[in-house]
Amino acid sequence: STAIDPSAPVLTKEQLAAIEKITGDGQASFTGSGWQFHVRLLDQEAVNFHYSAQNIKAVSDRYPEADFRFLTFGGKPAFDFYGTLTLDVSAVLEEYEDLYLYRYLDGVLYSLKYDLDQDAQTISIRTKQLGSYIVSDTKIPNGTAVGGSSSGRRADGAERGTREINPSSRRAVSSSRAHRSSRER
Repeated sequence: STAIDPSAPVLTKEQLAAIEKITGDGQASFTGSGWQFHVRLLDQEAVNFHYSAQNIKAVSDRYPEADFRFLTFGGKPAFDFYGTLTLDVSAVLEEYEDLYLYRYLDGVLYSLKYDLDQDAQTISIRTKQLGSYIVSDTKIPNGTAVGGSSSGRRADGAERGTREINPSSRRAVSSSRAHRSSRER
């Protein structure tokens, strides 16, 4: 596992190639405060893992009664293969009656399916690009525009990403089992 130094979050193509060579099979894990990303590397371009837990004001202003935990990868690192992003939710797992995960993209909140590992107190998703994620105790309709550069509607007026996530479909897995995740949209 490679710990990401917040003062030097960019990994060059050469550094990634060295990690790929060391691991042998190209599987690599990168970690930061409260998160881990496991992905296959194969001639991967440079990535910027800069991340922050800073409040996203447009979201917290729109839902002042909700509790939110934020994780934003400002460099929006993209990968050639799907990887597993795992978030530590130990601080809120017992506190929240229901736990919701959102991706914040262009001013719009998208509901995400996740795998919950009760033993490890983590949630995991599959993705090729890291962006802005929000864990909350509040259910927010999928595709809700909260501010930013996007209204949440396509040019033809149709809603983007209107598939609703059913909280009862989330399943718990023990920490000894491999994470099986749904793909992030």
